[in-house]
Amino acid sequence: MIILTLMALTTLGIIRLRNLFSVVILSTIYSFLMATLLLIFDAVDVALTEAAVGAGISTVLMLTVLYYTKVNEEKPKFKSILPLIICLTIGGLLIYGTYGLPPFGASDT
Repeated sequence: MIILTLMALTTLGIIRLRNLFSVVILSTIYSFLMATLLLIFDAVDVALTEAAVGAGISTVLMLTVLYYTKVNEEKPKFKSILPLIICLTIGGLLIYGTYGLPPFGASDT
């Protein structure tokens, strides 16, 4: 439960921050937390891949991109509600699609 709380706090930090270097570091922390969660679920191979790709290679690539670009994100010039509507619509459709799935753990699926 503590790991999920830390993941949620990390996600909120990623959303709120405007300094892109901090966002890269927080996404690395998120990848390590996800790898830890996968270890708890006994998915060692997936956890190793998450740690190598999510925290290793992705961090190096994002830091390289930051070297060639700005460090701070610019504030948007206008606010649009369209992205929020699209996200909520797609999220609602995904949740609606799960109702057609068979019960979890059913032996005949």
